[in-house]
Amino acid sequence: MELAAYTVPKINAETGEIARNEGGGLFFCSAEEGVNRAFARYPSGKILLFSGGREHALLAPFACNPRALSVVSEGEDCLPLFSMPDGISCVVAAGERGVLRAARFFAGVRGIACVLVPADYTLRGAYEVRGAVRVGETEMEYPLAQAEVYCDASLFPRSLSRAHARLALSRLALFEMRALNVFRRAGLGEAYERAYGACSRLSARLTAEQIVRANAVVRRCENFGVLSGECAVLSDFYEEAGEPFPEWRAYSELSALYSAFYLRGKPRKFYLPDYKGRCTAVQYAAAEIPTAEEYARRALALERTRGEMTRELRSIARECSELPRLLLISDSSERLSGGNLRALKYLPERCPLGLSAIIRDFGLMDWSEDLITDGKSLQNK
Repeated sequence: MELAAYTVPKINAETGEIARNEGGGLFFCSAEEGVNRAFARYPSGKILLFSGGREHALLAPFACNPRALSVVSEGEDCLPLFSMPDGISCVVAAGERGVLRAARFFAGVRGIACVLVPADYTLRGAYEVRGAVRVGETEMEYPLAQAEVYCDASLFPRSLSRAHARLALSRLALFEMRALNVFRRAGLGEAYERAYGACSRLSARLTAEQIVRANAVVRRCENFGVLSGECAVLSDFYEEAGEPFPEWRAYSELSALYSAFYLRGKPRKFYLPDYKGRCTAVQYAAAEIPTAEEYARRALALERTRGEMTRELRSIARECSELPRLLLISDSSERLSGGNLRALKYLPERCPLGLSAIIRDFGLMDWSEDLITDGKSLQNK
């Protein structure tokens, strides 16, 4: 029955491989208390204090400690860390994703402990098993050491609001993952269930600790097959462009696109996508071109799941309906932008295996503004 396909995934107890490899503890305390714990826990050797420019004030009170060495990052290059002398027993890093990754990479190479004080409450950079790290002029993916995370969720109100919006975006990424499972039969698994449980309760009444803990669970599950998908790709694009709330803009645009697709999307039978043009943006081997049989199977899958997927999108929209107001309250100097959908339209080039690429294969990415408007109006019903 269709109802059975839409039941909420079961939430298992925190056992098994995912729970055993969560990547370090998560503790809630003031930044000062977290750093004091690091000094007390590692009483021998030097403590390296590594911070981003904005977060330098968090570690500055400890810079005069005779055991402390202090480095302020001027970018995401971790090369200056390797000029530090021997005898360091722990690195304490305060900052956002690039700083946290650099500290964890340094800790792994030196074989020392790592303590993080994140300024990004989505906890990007805190739990990845591997991550992009810049060393001098070279940026590559490297293994990252596990770390203890001390979170003071009262320091950066906008970051907390963005972390709340990131949960909405992660929830939409799980929807994309489920849709891809229908079209590509990719499978879901235990990590999907755990991530679903963490970000399926998106009410406005979440506390700061609940928001951060939920993000921690999702980041950990991403090490075990949960997709951040094209949702994260679009959000990162808007963040690099200077968008004040990139997670919310990505969520708003993609949820409208997905809603329009399931509400009104009809595969175009005699439409041939511009595969030659697509291969100018991605390597030919990365371009997935469905056969006629696969195209027909996907069209049937769309019709079979249209109702249940539309209901799920409506449910997500209801859960997230209060988020715009909360974002504006957190920073009244900003506004939620939108209107230019160029980045959304060319998202398949940036994420060739995402749901938008399948929508394009159906000939439905040449949408007009009224289609997206219909998708947004559906979310309000």
